[in-house]
Amino acid sequence: MSNEPFFHDLSRTISDLKVRASFGTTGNLEIGEYQSLATLYSLTYLYGSTIATGFAPNRLPNDQLGWETTVQYNAGIDIGFFDNRLAISIDAYQKKTRDLLLNVEIPWTSGQTSSLQNFGSVSNKGLELTASSKNVLGAFTWTTDANVSFNRNKVLSLGNGAQSYISGNYIIRVGQPLGSFYGTVTNGILQTGEEHEKGKYTGNAAPKPGDRLYKDINGDGAFTTAADRTIIGNAQPDVILGLNNNFSWKGLSLSVFFQGTFGNQILNANLQALELFTGQQNAAGSARDRWTESNASQTVPRAKLDPAPYLAIASSKTGRSCGCATSR
Repeated sequence: MSNEPFFHDLSRTISDLKVRASFGTTGNLEIGEYQSLATLYSLTYLYGSTIATGFAPNRLPNDQLGWETTVQYNAGIDIGFFDNRLAISIDAYQKKTRDLLLNVEIPWTSGQTSSLQNFGSVSNKGLELTASSKNVLGAFTWTTDANVSFNRNKVLSLGNGAQSYISGNYIIRVGQPLGSFYGTVTNGILQTGEEHEKGKYTGNAAPKPGDRLYKDINGDGAFTTAADRTIIGNAQPDVILGLNNNFSWKGLSLSVFFQGTFGNQILNANLQALELFTGQQNAAGSARDRWTESNASQTVPRAKLDPAPYLAIASSKTGRSCGCATSR
């Protein structure tokens, strides 16, 4: 637009103005080779004193496996001020990806735990803003580049009419963003004398002081791991920021770069395991402040010799659901 005759009167202030729009469809084949084919792995078995080597299925075939497909729309505007000493770009986009490539859990009676399939669709839409400025020009130069972006992710469908899919500490649910953490919500520590009143919120058949309390999410008057799990956080950031400053003088240069994300949560799986205090492994330093008869902690549970939570963590790493996730 800045090249049009009617724009000449503004050229001293606005040196460049461009409007852009685009549409495209792309695929994703970054899944490795031969993923649609069955494979075998070798194993050994001892017959008496003889070792026999054989083969067993390692992956199920899927002759219907195809590429992911992403359809994207984009609109943007570029503006340059003062002979392009200051340049600003604004982009808005919306894209939809269908036939997602996911390792979907399947019945263990198949001999496998998961199968790579084209499964569901997801959308991303957002806004990106970038700015570049030439602050100082000459023997000494200083330029600045900054950007900020906002993206909103949402699962549109999971295929076969499914509404959610749980894998360990994560859930993929229609209407929610990818990277959602799934677990129970803690609600303090059971204190001495509260066993009868609040013991039903510990999930233990024989609650004891020092047990962790959990919120009754479904409102049935008690806590049960399977029924009272919920989304406890999300890894998708609300805002992504970047700032870069470049300085140069007589062949010397200095670059200072900052980057940050805001609004996203991180699952601390190490702390999740180290705060179990079951006697099965090393413990976090917070174990020194655990609940005891002389230290009625409101935040750190008691120590107990109990392999069950440890087994729950182990099972989550094999793909089964775990009800003891916490968000940090």
